Amino acid sequence: MRLFSHQIIIGALLGILGGIILLAAPADNHATAEPLLTVRAKDQVTLHVRSAYLTFNETFVVTPAAVKSDRTQPGATSLVHFLIAPFWLKDGNYRGPAFPVLRPQLTLTSGRLKRFVLLRPDGESVRTVDEITPDCRYVLTLEFGHMLPEQFTVTVQMSSPVGVSSDAELSYTPSNDGHTLGSGTPESVQTAVHIVADENLEPWRAMRGNEMIPRHDAWVTLDREVPYTIRFAPKGE
Repeated sequence: MRLFSHQIIIGALLGILGGIILLAAPADNHATAEPLLTVRAKDQVTLHVRSAYLTFNETFVVTPAAVKSDRTQPGATSLVHFLIAPFWLKDGNYRGPAFPVLRPQLTLTSGRLKRFVLLRPDGESVRTVDEITPDCRYVLTLEFGHMLPEQFTVTVQMSSPVGVSSDAELSYTPSNDGHTLGSGTPESVQTAVHIVADENLEPWRAMRGNEMIPRHDAWVTLDREVPYTIRFAPKGE
């Protein structure tokens, strides 16, 4: 798999997206043009990895941070951007997205969907599954009025009718939306991954380079913006 600078990828995607929104926004509407800073207070991924199919569910709980007074004035609107990283699959001769989906299913507890698109680092939209590469990111933009919620939840779901073999590898780099957090609880800078695998795919292992990440039952905790590999093996290995 090719190596990428994830900070550059994230910065480029958000920079391009911000430029598009700035061009589209009215010149006097600063609340709309400037994205609202948020923190993922909780980020949990659940994978069902089967020999016959795959499913993906990511739920993150979001809290607005450092809200300016102009955001709470009547008529003001705020945009919030999220990046969702795809899983990349190596299985036999196959090299491609684990979930060949251009637009995942989405559930929101607050906000209005402004944009949800799969982008390359140069900002171009991915139009076909064959164009998906490991450095692509799903970019989600939500719009809020001046009544900002104290917290809201976003759930993203994908599935594939094709499963994996015991020699498969999944590559994954959790996203933190381009924000560098200087402080906060461990949950604000990490992603919890829950993997439910068929018996013949156990034991699975999450690797950061040559380092094995401690596994707690069927859970691992991954740092954001760091590449990981999840490997599967026959039982008893």
